[in-house]
Amino acid sequence: MTTNPSSATTGTAPAVATPTITYAMSPGQAVQGLYDYSNSTGMKQWIEATKPLDDKPYDGSSKGLSHFLSKLSRRALDSGWGSITKVQGHDIFSKYGLYTVQDARIEAIVRFHFDSDGVRITTRDAQASWQMMSCLMNSCSAECLNKVRNSSDDHKVTSTCGEVSEDGPLFLRILISRVVIDNRSTVSYYSHKLTCLDQLMIKVNYDVTAFNDEVQDIIIQLQSRGETIPHLMVNLFKGYEAVEDKEFVSYIRIKKYEYNEGGTIDADKLMSNAENQYMEMIRSKEWNSPPKENQEILALTAEIKSLKDQYLKGEKGNSSKSKDSWKKVEPKEGESLSKAVKGKTFHWCTHHKAWVIHKPSECRLGLPAANVAASTNVTSTAENAATVLATALAALRLDES
Repeated sequence: MTTNPSSATTGTAPAVATPTITYAMSPGQAVQGLYDYSNSTGMKQWIEATKPLDDKPYDGSSKGLSHFLSKLSRRALDSGWGSITKVQGHDIFSKYGLYTVQDARIEAIVRFHFDSDGVRITTRDAQASWQMMSCLMNSCSAECLNKVRNSSDDHKVTSTCGEVSEDGPLFLRILISRVVIDNRSTVSYYSHKLTCLDQLMIKVNYDVTAFNDEVQDIIIQLQSRGETIPHLMVNLFKGYEAVEDKEFVSYIRIKKYEYNEGGTIDADKLMSNAENQYMEMIRSKEWNSPPKENQEILALTAEIKSLKDQYLKGEKGNSSKSKDSWKKVEPKEGESLSKAVKGKTFHWCTHHKAWVIHKPSECRLGLPAANVAASTNVTSTAENAATVLATALAALRLDES
């Protein structure tokens, strides 16, 4: 039996080699070199890379484009698609306005290049492009795919021997060109929309969530073309202040004051705060609810109207109807408009159409609101208007007794 002198002398176990671990954030990023679809690892990577981005296919609408590109960008990162996600150095998901379909075609030809005999030269980029193409086919509706198929641009690369390859990034750029209007006036159009956010708020019927979604789309469209977003905060405040709910506007003006005083609030935070405030007011049923003073005025006005209607219709309580029926008998022409009954002096009121304690000249029921306010020396604020109505109501109740 042969004994290792070193281990026999020291009594230690032989050293075991530590396996090399490839660090990556996802399985797709861990693949080095070509994807090998002949083994289970390669097949699993293909399945994950090409599966639909969402349960519901993208319909090719401009409204859903931002979400679609965001999901596709994340799929590209997880799948390790690498350099195919840039054209002339521009990110294909967020800066698509900075390169043309022809620019994307040139890079597609480079990816799917062939030797002099027309045989494809295998590259990782060609495999990644094919994966992206399959992912797009699985993630778009038939209507969306037809936007590309029916366009004058072709996303296919054909070799000299007739072999056809479909390029994912080229297909994507053609699709975007069919979804988003892109010409010289596009930037001016979106820039102008950004200065009219008060009109946008009215257009969405003061729905702050819908407003924020529209603003985000405008920002994305400008940024995708390399444009800066000037005066965004000023325009956002302008939009939020167009809301009809006074409590919400007061909240926004507090944020505006903080911003003007050098606060750290930015556009993203302002939009988030505004939407949270909106949702909280919706939840608590405070959105567009009348102020407390207005609610009191409405209640008092309704009660006054009810009492007035009772007088005009003679619908007083059954117990007092017979004994007080004389109060509704109008004096004949030439008769006195005042008389004493059971030690009390009553006057015929043309407003109540009844014999009452107060003089006609003092009756609040027939006075215009402005005169009522003047007679009680109050201003026309909501709070004082409520006080005037409460006083008038008290007088009506007194007249009933």
